[in-house]
Amino acid sequence: MKTETIEVPAAPGKFNATEEAILAYLYAHPEEIGAKSLASILKPEEQESWKDIEEGIKTLIAAELVIGERVSDPHGVWHEELRLTRQGEREAIKEERKPKGITVNIEFIGGDGDKTE
Repeated sequence: MKTETIEVPAAPGKFNATEEAILAYLYAHPEEIGAKSLASILKPEEQESWKDIEEGIKTLIAAELVIGERVSDPHGVWHEELRLTRQGEREAIKEERKPKGITVNIEFIGGDGDKTE
C-alpha cells in the first residue's frame, strides 16, 4: 500500500498577505499603533517595510475596515493611531476563521500500478 500526501493551499482571499497581517495584528492588539511601529513588528527585517505596510493600511482605510490619523513630515505621509472599525473587526474575525489550507493523504490499495505487460 502506497500513501501520498498532497498539500492544498487555501483559496486566495480578498486581502493580500500584508493586509491580512495588519487586520490580524490590530484585532489581537486593540491599542492604537502607527504604520512605522506596525512595520517594525510585522516586517522587522525590511528597512523600508513601513511603506508596504502603509499601502496595506490605505487599502484597509478605503475599505472602511481601519481608521487612523494621517500625519506627514518631509519624508512622506503615513497613518498613526490605527484601530479597526466595527466592520474591520468583523472582517478580521472572518479572516481568522478562514481555513489556511488542507492536507490530503491518499492511500493506494491493491494492484501494482507500476507494472506494464
